[in-house]
Amino acid sequence: LFDLVAVVLVWPILVIGGCNSTASSRWLGWLGAISYPIYCLHYAVAIGPLAPTTPGMALGYGTAIIAVAWLADRYYDQPVRAWLARRTTPGARQPVSP
Repeated sequence: LFDLVAVVLVWPILVIGGCNSTASSRWLGWLGAISYPIYCLHYAVAIGPLAPTTPGMALGYGTAIIAVAWLADRYYDQPVRAWLARRTTPGARQPVSP
């Protein structure tokens, strides 16, 4: 019943609210920036031999995942996006293909 209510009511309300939101803040931008790295990292930690077995471990893992996600965004994703933007800018000098 919980899953059904979450899928049918809660998540659609959250998505609609997010799509219609006009809020802009650094905090929300930061959460948006780290959301994909968190999505990528959490599964590897949540299962298998690394799965947390106590609430303390879960809190520690959660904190570590957030920190690593921020570092990945700051020192990998942002520089790679900037590099790609420079390479794909119209009118930018492109290498000549043979």
